[in-house]
Amino acid sequence: MSSVAERVYEITRNLPESKAAEVLRFAEALQAEPEAGESDFFALAGLWQGRDIDAAALRRKAWPERSR
Repeated sequence: MSSVAERVYEITRNLPESKAAEVLRFAEALQAEPEAGESDFFALAGLWQGRDIDAAALRRKAWPERSR
């Protein structure tokens, strides 16, 4: 069984240069993304506190044709 890096190399070595560059850009984008960790559910608690907004107002704004 080969490693992931070996498999990626096997697949990309026969690709046209433009496709290989696309694979490289994708890999670099993945590397730049921060690791997805456990998010604190309550970290955003109170975000809308003190604002004059509610679920009904959001629905009216999102679907104005339904609020007639």
